[in-house]
Amino acid sequence: SVHNVKEPTACAEKSGFIYHKGHEFIPLFYHFPANCEACTKPLWNMFKPPLALECQRCQIKCHKEHMDKKEESLRPCAPDQFNPQFNTG
Repeated sequence: SVHNVKEPTACAEKSGFIYHKGHEFIPLFYHFPANCEACTKPLWNMFKPPLALECQRCQIKCHKEHMDKKEESLRPCAPDQFNPQFNTG
């Protein structure tokens, strides 16, 4: 039987995912302006950015600390809603 073998890089990447409320967060750093989903503090810094998470499914971004503290300010993942931050109402 032929097994579907994935690239080693893809496997390594996948193991770095953080699952929370349906999100598939990947940890990264932003050196350019980015906004946190859960608070108003800057999510980026040119030189020493805070550790951030971005959902690979719905593309929301937040400080990793919100996830660590299991804060309720993070909404569940909704990849079907395109750019939900621009939804009014």
